[in-house]
Amino acid sequence: MEQHDTIITGTYPQKVTEELEESLQNPNPEHPVFTVRAWCKGCGLCVEICPRQVLSTDGRGKVEVVAPERCTSCGMCEMVCPDFALVVGTIERE
Repeated sequence: MEQHDTIITGTYPQKVTEELEESLQNPNPEHPVFTVRAWCKGCGLCVEICPRQVLSTDGRGKVEVVAPERCTSCGMCEMVCPDFALVVGTIERE
């Protein structure tokens, strides 16, 4: 079986480890915002700044994408996240 690397292409292009791959939420190429839940500390800054109410917090205080179809890719959430837990971009597999 051939193994492919997963690359997050956004403001901060990076290779994703298997552990982080499991924590990716909503890696849907039609909707450009997704979270790396393992990195989220639950500060809620992204939820507060999102102008389209795309994000919310779950029962543990972690960010989740609740309305990806509303995302306009403005990148505000990604800019304010101190943990780099949000990515506005695409996922590519090499």
